[in-house]
Amino acid sequence: MRNGSLFWGFLLIAVGGLFGLQAMGLIDNVVNFLWPLFLIAAGGWILWGAFSHPRFEFRENEAFSIDLQGARRVAFDFDHGAGQVQVSGGAPAGVAVTGVKGTGMDISSELDGDVLSVDVDAGPTFIPFLGPENGMWQFRLTNEVPVSFDIDAGAASMTFDFSQVKLGSFKMDTGASSTTMILPAEGQPFVEIESGAASIDVTVPVGMAARIRVEGGASSVSIDTNRFPQLGGGLYQSPDFDGALNRAELRFEGGANSLSVHS
Repeated sequence: MRNGSLFWGFLLIAVGGLFGLQAMGLIDNVVNFLWPLFLIAAGGWILWGAFSHPRFEFRENEAFSIDLQGARRVAFDFDHGAGQVQVSGGAPAGVAVTGVKGTGMDISSELDGDVLSVDVDAGPTFIPFLGPENGMWQFRLTNEVPVSFDIDAGAASMTFDFSQVKLGSFKMDTGASSTTMILPAEGQPFVEIESGAASIDVTVPVGMAARIRVEGGASSVSIDTNRFPQLGGGLYQSPDFDGALNRAELRFEGGANSLSVHS
C-alpha cells in the first residue's frame, strides 16, 4: 500500500468525525478545526516515518542519478521545506549523487570547468503526493571527489552520514529541526550551521582534530572537553589542532538550541 494512502485515509476519517460532531451540535464550526488538524496529522506523519524506516534503507527502484562527468569537485545545493532527510556516501562509481524521486522535486546540474553544481529543490515529505514514495528524501553522494553541501531547510528531521564522503564544506540554515551528523575521519571539513529552535548532534571521529565555535543563545551545550578543551567563551579546540593533518572547523549559531559534539 502506498504510504500516502494511510495519511489521507486517517485525515479523511478525522475530518468526517469533525463534521459528525458539528451535526450533533457538539462543535459550532468545523472549519476552525481544519488547520490545527492538518498540522497534527502532518506531525504524526513525520514521527511515523522517523520510527518506521531504518536508517539509510535506500530504494534503488525509486532512484535518480547524476553522472560525475569527470568533475573534480561537486557542489550540492539542497532546498527543503519540511519532513525527513537522509544523506550518506556510497554513490556508485562515476555518479555524483543518486537519490529518491518525488513529485515535488526539481533537480538540475551544470558542469563548469572541473566543478559540477547540483541543485535540488525538494517539497515537504509529509504531504504524500509531493514527497517521495517512502516519505523520506534520501541521497547518496560520491566518495571519489571532494563535496561541498549547502542546505536550506525548514522544520525537518535530518541525518547526515559523511563518514564515506570527502567533505569539503557544509553550510546549513534551518528553523525548528533535529539534525544528526557524522563527520569523515580524514580531510579538513568546514561546518557552519545557523538554526532556530534546533537539536544538533555531531560526531567527530577519533583522530580528527576540531575547532568549535558556539555563538548565540544555545540553551544546552554538551561538548567533549577532554578532546576539545574550552579556550574561553564559546571556543573549544583540540590541543593539536594547528598541526593536525585531519581537522574540522565547526561554527554553530542559533537560538534555543541543544548542541552536542562528541566522538
